[in-house]
Amino acid sequence: MTRRTRMTTLARYRGAAGAMAASAGLLLTGLATAPGASAAEAGTDAETAAKPVVCAGDVTFGIACFDPDGDHLRVEDLETDGWRIEARWATDYGRAGTCAIPTGKDYRDCNYDMAEGRELYFEVHAINEKFNLHEVLGHNWAVI
Repeated sequence: MTRRTRMTTLARYRGAAGAMAASAGLLLTGLATAPGASAAEAGTDAETAAKPVVCAGDVTFGIACFDPDGDHLRVEDLETDGWRIEARWATDYGRAGTCAIPTGKDYRDCNYDMAEGRELYFEVHAINEKFNLHEVLGHNWAVI
């Protein structure tokens, strides 16, 4: 990934994380429509509507975002503070894994091939092995 592509990607996911924080905890689970308007009235078909990027974590320390377009789980450590950021995930059909940044402040894109139309649960963890500390920064569900 080129530097320019990475910066564009980071801006997109930071925007999604900012929207997550601004929504006061409401899940970003659909396309925005006018109050009382159906998806059809908004010009979209509910079956083919784009699935949203879903984020979790702490916009100060570290975040993870799942993009169902390509099944990308992206993790970003936002601080050089001795803590490692990782996203632990599991699907509703039995797959599980971890997308981790082994060192400090960095970014990682984990590309998976997941079954469409299923669900993914992920948690963002901050780990400090030097002091044996572990914090869960957030969690979320996404439609694959």
